[in-house]
Amino acid sequence: MSRRVAIMKAACEEFGMTFVLETAPDPTTDVGVAGAQAYILEKAPEWIEKYGTNSAFFCTNDAHTEPLLKQLLEYGGYFVEADLPSPLMGYPGALGLDFTDAGGDFEKILKTVEDAIVEKGGAVEVYACATHAVLSGPAIERIKNSAIKEVILLDTIPVPEDKMIDKFTVLPTAPIFAEAIARIYNDKPFTAAFS
Repeated sequence: MSRRVAIMKAACEEFGMTFVLETAPDPTTDVGVAGAQAYILEKAPEWIEKYGTNSAFFCTNDAHTEPLLKQLLEYGGYFVEADLPSPLMGYPGALGLDFTDAGGDFEKILKTVEDAIVEKGGAVEVYACATHAVLSGPAIERIKNSAIKEVILLDTIPVPEDKMIDKFTVLPTAPIFAEAIARIYNDKPFTAAFS
């Protein structure tokens, strides 16, 4: 955790942003999930008032996701997906959605979540990114039919011509890898490579 905080602080500094660390109870302690979530529900409006609606919020525990999303939709602010973004991670509870009849239809679940977020004013445009564009099965059709405006892909896996669609922007990895290697070799800050 301390390494992640150090990286985030350095990146914020380079981009002229202010990094602020707020803490919340760990749901694996005696407060439990309910206590940790109650804390987020109570504190998030104060944080939004203190830092403003142009602030981005990030949580490191999945149990914090649902109440944070709920409060950001209510009071404003940006939610940063930590890792493994999923329409099932916090969104159903935060948006009051019931998927018992979805029967594992991921396309239907994703569309329902996207529509609910847009309806609540939580997003005007939806963007996605992927490190490795595997694009198997019905991925292309799902992306075409989704609310996603643009998908940023890295060229770590070539996108076949028949799968390339207008929503895709493919970025090369070689320049950033070369820059990273040079910076590490010369003992220079790595985050500067992203400016």
